Amino acid sequence: MNNFVVSLATRIRPQMILYNIDGEIDAAEFQISLLERNTFLRDENNDPLFRVYFPIQTRNGKSRHWVVSLEPSIFREYNNVRGLYFQWNRIRFSEFVGVRQCRACSKFGHTAKNCDPGNEPKCASCGQFSQENHV
Repeated sequence: MNNFVVSLATRIRPQMILYNIDGEIDAAEFQISLLERNTFLRDENNDPLFRVYFPIQTRNGKSRHWVVSLEPSIFREYNNVRGLYFQWNRIRFSEFVGVRQCRACSKFGHTAKNCDPGNEPKCASCGQFSQENHV
């Protein structure tokens, strides 16, 4: 029993991905435009109930998808809306579930950038520990 550590998982806020936003728009402009047209995304003090996390580049390179996190209290309401309004367009969205997996050791929860040097590298194809001549 002395070898185990018990910890509570931290609660994460629900995330949504909003599709095909003009690639020229930055995070601040994106947040302001969403607040102007979608009143349920702000509280009585006009503070946003969401946080803009990061963009994901699209294949065409002209637009981006944006990932935002929401207050859990409005997540259900947000999910039932058919679309959000951004500038003069109605945009599609869906729930975003981002799973981090390291390319070096194949463990979940971190990326290769933050990988512990003590982790042994694994082959992405077979899952065996990688050797220099591993195929």
